Amino acid sequence: MNLYKECKIKRQITVNSLYTAFEADFDGTYSFDGEAHDFWEMVYVKKGTVGVVADDNVYSLSKGQLILHPPMQFHRIWSEGNENPTVIIISFGAEWKFEPQNFIFCMTDEQEHILESVMQEIKDAFIMENRIVSMCRQGMESKAQSAVNRLELMLLSVSQSGTFVSGKTAPINRKYTEIVKILADNLDKNLSLADIADMCNMSTSNLKKIFYKYSGMGIKHYYNEMKARQAAQYLRDGLSVKETAAMLGFADQNYFSMFFKRMMGKSPVNYLK
Repeated sequence: MNLYKECKIKRQITVNSLYTAFEADFDGTYSFDGEAHDFWEMVYVKKGTVGVVADDNVYSLSKGQLILHPPMQFHRIWSEGNENPTVIIISFGAEWKFEPQNFIFCMTDEQEHILESVMQEIKDAFIMENRIVSMCRQGMESKAQSAVNRLELMLLSVSQSGTFVSGKTAPINRKYTEIVKILADNLDKNLSLADIADMCNMSTSNLKKIFYKYSGMGIKHYYNEMKARQAAQYLRDGLSVKETAAMLGFADQNYFSMFFKRMMGKSPVNYLK
């Protein structure tokens, strides 16, 4: 007679890959142009204050705050204030049972200590190439797993702590939010600058000025990147190339494939592979 019953553990988060891990000191003029990629990224402000764009939101984050960027979210960072900020950035692949509902948190001293331990173990266990986690050092597999386990522990801790902060800055940011929302709601169209400016009740010059201030790029380029990211999501969700092209307003499937390859570096078929 079997007296034991198996109790299976449902993992809330599994970190299965690392991309980058580094601590950086920014000078007062630092500004990163921004990017979007298909893995997670966390930014912890160890000292000073930084401005952060996350899709259509603009935040001002100070010492002790952490932001999580989910896959395919456009994000950008720059220095704010007079003090040169220091940040810790880790990008990683992960599977969540339930993704966090909030993405900005205040870290406790204990959580910061865990993060410092994660960074030290990553340095010990992995070969780093210009901030990129290249490969695990021979014989350091146990320490590599320990680093990942600690990262999972920290992410679980902050995502369940309830210490969410809004972090939003000045009212002018609402205009940027409005612009990005209009672009997102019209991915099936080919809006011109004049169209976008008219929909935002702005002049084209003011539109370009505000948008570049927060995104670090031209609005048409950003609009095309949004379309490409949405196309990638449709393809991952199982839509065919033809269906994806139609969803984004491309009448010509071949032209869509050329557009996708130009923006993503791969054809739709190769992207799925």
